Amino acid sequence: LRLSLLDNMKICAVVVTYNRKELLEKQIIEIMHNQELKIDAYYVIDNCSTDGTRALIDKYDGSVIKYCRTESNCGGAGGFSYGLQCAFEDKYDWYILMDDDGRPMDKECFGNMKRHIVKKGYDSQRPYLLNSLVLSDKDTLSFGLGHIESVTELNSVVTENEVVDMINPFNGTWISNGLIEKIGFPNGKFFIKGDENDYLRRAQSTGAFVATVVDSRYFHPKLGGYKKKKVFGKEMYVYIEPAWKEYYSVRNYTFSFLQFGEKKDAILFLIKRIYCCMVCNCNKLDVMKMLFKGYQDGKKGRLGATIKP
Repeated sequence: LRLSLLDNMKICAVVVTYNRKELLEKQIIEIMHNQELKIDAYYVIDNCSTDGTRALIDKYDGSVIKYCRTESNCGGAGGFSYGLQCAFEDKYDWYILMDDDGRPMDKECFGNMKRHIVKKGYDSQRPYLLNSLVLSDKDTLSFGLGHIESVTELNSVVTENEVVDMINPFNGTWISNGLIEKIGFPNGKFFIKGDENDYLRRAQSTGAFVATVVDSRYFHPKLGGYKKKKVFGKEMYVYIEPAWKEYYSVRNYTFSFLQFGEKKDAILFLIKRIYCCMVCNCNKLDVMKMLFKGYQDGKKGRLGATIKP
């Protein structure tokens, strides 16, 4: 009976999009037509796009696609928070979170995840945070898992098709109904940056089971401009983003670290971003101003869309 209930689970997907209808359509086609597992609903959270996203959605099956337009551009964090709340009101067992520039890598992506859940007996009314393996090609991890960057390297840490306690959240991420009931929704006040890491930390702090399911494969392009460099004997990614993005990164991570009483980690994060600013090609004065403003606002809990691009 228990396996039967697991096999009949209700599943929805939630995607946040903003002015990327060409990428969104690739995802729609993959999910609606190519996946062997048909999900019950697909929530498109439109962050006030101006590129004809609504017209694109109107071309597809309205019984499965649920179009939700935000009142203003509330960023990825606000979009995920709002979208998950919309879906949660309709009650599903599992909620799959995705950006609009990613999609299942093959037709078995969702099906393999469901089979894994059923095989392991993961009850959706308990707290689970599961992730597909996020790849930019067949062997390269899009974001890495710890210091692991390829499927070949990954094999050494896989146990029963899982890499426990390491995920790339909000890219093919399966959230159980029980986890939402326990910790709520992503912090929409982050606007952009760090909301996925904050949600992961909140899940782990309450004892949720967290794992990447290796045979469920999800595509996301590898981000450019990231270089590895040894700093004080440890490898770290060295890169810099526009000043306004750096602001949100430092602000949100500072806030999140301090929520867990990790003042030292908050300071170390700021130091790392200062180092990147110093060694990368950027407008150093503007970036530095945003880094320190972000740190102060994070300490004070001053969240929201406070800085515009």
